[in-house]
Amino acid sequence: MPLIVRGRVTNTEGRKAFVCAELFDSDETLLAEGNGLMVRLLPGQP
Repeated sequence: MPLIVRGRVTNTEGRKAFVCAELFDSDETLLAEGNGLMVRLLPGQP
């Protein structure tokens, strides 16, 4: 069964990027969704 994943950046604030994503089956039924926060590292940060 093929799955479809859609993700996007919903907002940015400086180094922060707020993201969300959805997982659908082949009939476009929503199976899961999630939200996250990504932070861009400064130069020299591991």
